[in-house]
Amino acid sequence: MRAFAILNSASTVESLRTNFARLAGRARRPDNTGMMELHVNGEAMALPQGLTVAGLIAQLELDIRKVAVERNREIVPRSLYAQVPLGAGDEIEIVHFIGGG
Repeated sequence: MRAFAILNSASTVESLRTNFARLAGRARRPDNTGMMELHVNGEAMALPQGLTVAGLIAQLELDIRKVAVERNREIVPRSLYAQVPLGAGDEIEIVHFIGGG
């Protein structure tokens, strides 16, 4: 049986912070360039309009099989990641899991 745990090791947390910082380094305000502002794990980010949950996971370079995503306090089923669009002002929480035995 495989057990899953929320990642909180220093290296994994630092990796997520690096990816968030890379995206957060972009312009923080939406403008007429097709960007929108939303929050990912509490960090304000400007991201392309029309981005889906799957697109965000790809931009953060996370393994889609090892994350759980909450959008505006509702869990997004993995089967819908590619279909759920993100919008300006959305609050996204991403939890990354690891397997152990």
